[in-house]
Amino acid sequence: MFERGKTYHRRTDLHGRFGGNGQSGIAPCADHPYVFLFTAPGGEQYGYQDGWLSTTQFSYTGEGQVGDMEMVRGN
Repeated sequence: MFERGKTYHRRTDLHGRFGGNGQSGIAPCADHPYVFLFTAPGGEQYGYQDGWLSTTQFSYTGEGQVGDMEMVRGN
């Protein structure tokens, strides 16, 4: 369905089709079995360190900028 490395428009290609929070970095879809994760190189200045560890493993920081991650909301 999606291709790695291809650019998609978040509002129309993703949320318009599948739903989910348009502002959160972790966006579960209410009516579909998908969870979208959003990351960008600029996130590092806010403490996020997302990136590929290997060709099959991606490390994602989670939601929240202060303290330990809590298993609430999108986490």
